[in-house]
Amino acid sequence: MQSRDNYLSVAACIAGFLSLGAFRAEAQNSQRISVSKAEQLVAGWVQAHKPHDGSAWHSRPRLKELTPPDLWERAGAQVFKQVASTSSVEGVDSYLIKAKKVYPLSTGFPGGGLGSMWVCDLNHDSKLELVYTYSSGSGVDWSHIGVVRLDTPTPVRIETELASMNAPLTLQRQSDQTINVYFNPFPVSGGKSAPMDQALRKLLLGRLVLAKKGGQETLAIQYDPSLTQEQRNRVQVVKRQL
Repeated sequence: MQSRDNYLSVAACIAGFLSLGAFRAEAQNSQRISVSKAEQLVAGWVQAHKPHDGSAWHSRPRLKELTPPDLWERAGAQVFKQVASTSSVEGVDSYLIKAKKVYPLSTGFPGGGLGSMWVCDLNHDSKLELVYTYSSGSGVDWSHIGVVRLDTPTPVRIETELASMNAPLTLQRQSDQTINVYFNPFPVSGGKSAPMDQALRKLLLGRLVLAKKGGQETLAIQYDPSLTQEQRNRVQVVKRQL
């Protein structure tokens, strides 16, 4: 009898533990906001930032979620992007939302807007950042690399960004400390790249580095030593103060 009672007691404890785990998982999941809620929050952000022309941006934005799984799991943040290009406040096309607070992430009017993004720890301080690419411009197109610190209550963007003119950049993660930067030429008509760009397709430029310089954090590319001088001249990545 005592053995049976012990068995029942252990079983009850296990059931309680499992239900508690399920409750915690459900509680965490409930904190994640829906697209409709994100649209409400973004509409409020737009209203607060007073668009130049009230009719130029919808009071009911249409968004889609592009949150990388580890961004939610590790930082409790989500990313939402406009479904279609819209003339919004300062051309913002995507937003990072954390604890129901809206943070403008990238611009994209005109342009393609938000591209690749990865959670990382570039400066080895055990504090997370989000690095991302986006494109903007018409005629002269700029491809940007931005970085946002995620360890603060309100995400903080490091203002000086890397940018390349008419040369799209994309990021690929190897580890928290290694984010590689690749170059992909814009295709010409018919979806094919120009012959002179074939040698540069998916060219590894190097890896991102985030370090302090003059008391301020700055983003840079540590170029791959195999790059030729000609390749460096054709793919120029510069600091661009936005």
